[in-house]
Amino acid sequence: MYRYSQKSTALKEIEDNLDTKLFNQLKKLLKGKDEDEIELVRDFLLEDFSDEDLELVIEVAEDSGDDIMELIEEYKPYPKFAYGDAYKIGNYILYKTEEDAIEAAKEDIQASLDEMGLELFNESFVMSHIDEEAAERFFRDVYNEWNYSYAEDIRSERASDDEYDNRLEEEMAEAGVSDIDEFVEWMTDQQIEEGGGGYDHFASNFGDAEAKKLLVENNLIDVDSLIEEAINVDGWAHTLSRYDGNYSELPSGAVYFRES
Repeated sequence: MYRYSQKSTALKEIEDNLDTKLFNQLKKLLKGKDEDEIELVRDFLLEDFSDEDLELVIEVAEDSGDDIMELIEEYKPYPKFAYGDAYKIGNYILYKTEEDAIEAAKEDIQASLDEMGLELFNESFVMSHIDEEAAERFFRDVYNEWNYSYAEDIRSERASDDEYDNRLEEEMAEAGVSDIDEFVEWMTDQQIEEGGGGYDHFASNFGDAEAKKLLVENNLIDVDSLIEEAINVDGWAHTLSRYDGNYSELPSGAVYFRES
């Protein structure tokens, strides 16, 4: 038996504004509620809820076993992340699609990176996401400058073989090039080819700490790739579902997890 009267005015108003299937689902969840509680539900539904909103709340109530009243009273858009449709329902956060949850997780990681930097991840993980194209452009400029300076320095040094006027001519001959531009390019290519778009040569000469600092200062980490892999390895719930790391998927395709 329902505690409310079958002639309840509030219940009749709810029924008049919902399709039969949705009303029957809600009616089942309202079993045992008194007239005041039903009136409160009616007021929420008539003023603030679309059918889609109600369907989501009903899905969460059926899946979680939580009181429908608490879920309805705490139902509101969740503005923490800019991406996708997120809602606070009782003690839960809901995204209408898992794709939205994934994008929100990416935004959350990016925000943490903006605040904490790459120290958020272990060094080996960060180093596996060097943007080698960007790194090569950067280190090629650095090494070209160094190598031109080196070439000019050895131009004034004696060669070890009297066949050459100076050490520059001797080293160009050994490299199989005929002018200083080709010599610089040859040296830079050797340094780049050591790996990491030129990172490995720098690290071997100045240490990993200095090399990593250079990568960070010059935005040579592929942050998008890093975030993508973090989500793929740990799952989006690892980032968003901080209460217990779990989540549930609803028949509509929405996903939700406990916030507190």
